[in-house]
Amino acid sequence: MTDSSSNPSRPWWQNALIYQIYPLSFNAPQGGYGTLRGIIDKVDYIADLGVDAVWFSPFFKSPMTFGMGYNPSNYYHVEETFGTDADCKEMIDKLHAKGIKVIFDMVFNHTAQEHPWFQASADPQSGDDYEKYKDFYIWADPAPGEGPPESRFPNNWPTVTPMQGGDGRAWKWNESRQQFYLHSFAENMPDLNLQNPIVQEELRKVMAHWQEQGVDGFRCDAVPHYFKVGIPADGYATPGEPGKDGIYQEQNQSVITAEELVRWAHKNDASDKRPKGVTPIDWNDSFFDPMRYQGGGDVLRAIFGGLGDDVAVIGECSAARDHSASIEDYLQGGMRQCFMGTLENPRDPVKFVASTKAAIEKFGMDRVNFAGGNHDNNRMVSRWGFEKEGARGAAFLAALTLSLPGSICLFQGDELGLPDDDKSKMQRKGESTRDKEKYDPKNLAHSLYDSETSRGMMPWLSNQMNKGWLAISRKMREFAVDVQEKDEHSTLKFYRQFIEFRKEHPALREGTILFDEREAQKGIIKFTRECEGVERVTCRFDVKHLTMKFDVVELGHAARLGAQREEHVHAPHLPR
Repeated sequence: MTDSSSNPSRPWWQNALIYQIYPLSFNAPQGGYGTLRGIIDKVDYIADLGVDAVWFSPFFKSPMTFGMGYNPSNYYHVEETFGTDADCKEMIDKLHAKGIKVIFDMVFNHTAQEHPWFQASADPQSGDDYEKYKDFYIWADPAPGEGPPESRFPNNWPTVTPMQGGDGRAWKWNESRQQFYLHSFAENMPDLNLQNPIVQEELRKVMAHWQEQGVDGFRCDAVPHYFKVGIPADGYATPGEPGKDGIYQEQNQSVITAEELVRWAHKNDASDKRPKGVTPIDWNDSFFDPMRYQGGGDVLRAIFGGLGDDVAVIGECSAARDHSASIEDYLQGGMRQCFMGTLENPRDPVKFVASTKAAIEKFGMDRVNFAGGNHDNNRMVSRWGFEKEGARGAAFLAALTLSLPGSICLFQGDELGLPDDDKSKMQRKGESTRDKEKYDPKNLAHSLYDSETSRGMMPWLSNQMNKGWLAISRKMREFAVDVQEKDEHSTLKFYRQFIEFRKEHPALREGTILFDEREAQKGIIKFTRECEGVERVTCRFDVKHLTMKFDVVELGHAARLGAQREEHVHAPHLPR
């Protein structure tokens, strides 16, 4: 078979296999925090996987408080925790030498408080700098009424992440300006005013700089939070009322106040339980449906519209709701693909097929970017309940996700079949114990997504489980790279083999997809991928028995003569 990656008519990002690296935890040669030099040391390992690109979580300058890189204080330089600008350039060049594209995670919704833009915007005494930057962020006057101004919040918007410090509100008082600033996330991460043309221009300059350094694309964080026009009164804009001047939407006709939300978040695990009135759609995203009302495509076009067609632009979003106008704005506005975050649990084939099919129909087959694991979620095998099946369960999930259309993201450690670690036994650098029940707002890695379990150090050597800023428990010893390299039936070996299998079959990379919804009712995930004139591959995954089958029909000249040839293809064997 011809490797479909050689098809020159398709942009590389449409069906790329992308490996996400969380630099802080990938490889720490001297212990402590992961570094860019640690990544450079593992370029051969990455290349051996057979991936097309690497997506790097942020390593720009940052105060490294909550956000751990997702709170940039300078978009142009490397945070010294990770290394130097020279290390970054060397890393890009070495990946390119292996034929691997480079994608940077860009956090444009907000910056750190320490960013010079915010320092000037928050200080009316800074003269010319204040005049230049005063509208770079979203500021609001106190609401009318009695009481001190700092107690009169502009409205009742809650932060998306109420457990990440502060009082749960999305507004923070600034004494110098005598105004509140908006922070969709933690209070040390003020939201940029992306409606401001000067801010848009600055962000275009940031991307141009990194393109000059060799970066091939951008994954854009928190895109649904970009679009903010007007400051409505308490409550959220209600669906079906586009005239309302607000960006938050009501869910099930119920308003959740900041106080209710933060009390609930302290009490419950966000992975399963939600406050009354919030739908099962990722609740933290349920406050937003901005483009439906605010024409978000204009903002996206202004920031990303000038990038060339060969530049990957992957925007974080949700396809759970059917808002066709939003989707049109999203894609026509410059987002090349939509990062879906995570798939539905394949333990329920009906839901898995329905949601995957819906996402493809809404965004387009080449515009979806599916991920099994990522830095914001529990490990794939644990989240979906495949941990007890060991290597076989991990390999089954690999084959399923890698057989889907669009581009596919793997998170570091997926290829090892890593499960969630025991949080009570994980240990941050400098801590002697972990109190699982205690909430500490200054806890660097605390997350509503339980992401500590996926952000722990990569287990390279089985005798070094306690190495790194977020050390992992001995439970992970059997998953270490050095152990799996010696085992011909390991999850790591399966990933390498199946990725090669995917490359050998153009239908699995470029083909259309047709789901068999009747089979889903029987507990089978079955779909057919077809690359016109080349081949048709029918993929069958029995979730209950963890078996899979691939049937291939070769098309082309022989098919036109009535000589189609169907065969059962021997894909890499699942580990026992």
